[in-house]
Amino acid sequence: MTVLVLGCTGSTGVERLVLLSTMHPEEIGDERLLAAERTVRDSGTGWTVVRAHWFNQNFDEGFFRPAILAGELVVPLADSRQPRRH
Repeated sequence: MTVLVLGCTGSTGVERLVLLSTMHPEEIGDERLLAAERTVRDSGTGWTVVRAHWFNQNFDEGFFRPAILAGELVVPLADSRQPRRH
């Protein structure tokens, strides 16, 4: 799908691509997102990669699920400020 969309950008007048990614995909080893980011950057079109943090996190999936089902979610944020949008 990414290749198809990027293949159409020049002929359709698309001036900017925006990819919603995740914070630190390198650290979590998400090769799909890293590849998508590279594809967007290398497209020859204007681009923006948004690495949102805690964006629309349901907290009931992935590694959060067991804690949610147990009734307690503890997140080590210390004194850092972490924006969350739900």
